[in-house]
Amino acid sequence: MKLPAAVGGIAIVVSCATAPPSPAPPARAAAVPAPRTAVSDAGVDAPAPAPTAPAPSARLEPLAPPRDAKARVEILFPIAEQRILIPKAQGYTVRTKIEGWPRSAEGPGVLVVLDDHRPRRVLDKTEIKLGALVDDGRELAPGPHWLALAAVDANHAVVRGGPGSRAPFAVVRFWIGDRDPKRAPGPGALLLSPAGTYNGPAAQVIVDFLALPEQLGDRSATVRVTGEGSKLEQRLTEWQPLALRDLPSGDFRVEVELGGARVDRVVTVNRDLK
Repeated sequence: MKLPAAVGGIAIVVSCATAPPSPAPPARAAAVPAPRTAVSDAGVDAPAPAPTAPAPSARLEPLAPPRDAKARVEILFPIAEQRILIPKAQGYTVRTKIEGWPRSAEGPGVLVVLDDHRPRRVLDKTEIKLGALVDDGRELAPGPHWLALAAVDANHAVVRGGPGSRAPFAVVRFWIGDRDPKRAPGPGALLLSPAGTYNGPAAQVIVDFLALPEQLGDRSATVRVTGEGSKLEQRLTEWQPLALRDLPSGDFRVEVELGGARVDRVVTVNRDLK
């Protein structure tokens, strides 16, 4: 997803304030070279200006996912299918267990995300309230909700684990208010990255998500990115992150479609800022 004008000759006349002498011969004008044109006087083409390289096109590229067999995260509360009373939902404390991976504000860390809201970093000695996981201007509505916890690398790509039950990501469904299985959403995706604003010409914009269920199999996912004249699409039959390359400055909508469900988010790219 950006000839000099010709200069004519000038005649100079010198005069004196006393009795007028015989007229002085006119001074010769300084020789001024003629401006260069596309064709020289000899009829030979002058060197053409160097062409400007076209701006690279934005694109989506699948990446090898980061892996770590020692990273493990768990959601202790809420438990699967737990019912939380509406008056207590805003202040309900999410409890987690994290092993073999840092809890940091930058670089590799752990993200927690509620439904399609913006992910938040999990930090040491900081309580996570359900109400704090909801984006500004939105409400924590009654009904079914998905909560995800995931270890991520420095680019916010979700870490994949090794064989066995120890996993660097976890997902639970819980309820606010009454349980109603008819309202339960089908399998879909939770978008972990991208989120927010990306500055600089070399900003890394990674698209990654938690698939529900994890293995896509025949149920492929489709990732779409639109904005600023760009329209990108990538179909995935394996669960892997994608890199957004050479995006121009502007706002972009990133959408993941899986199992008939969609999740999307708008992010901003400022290539001129550092």
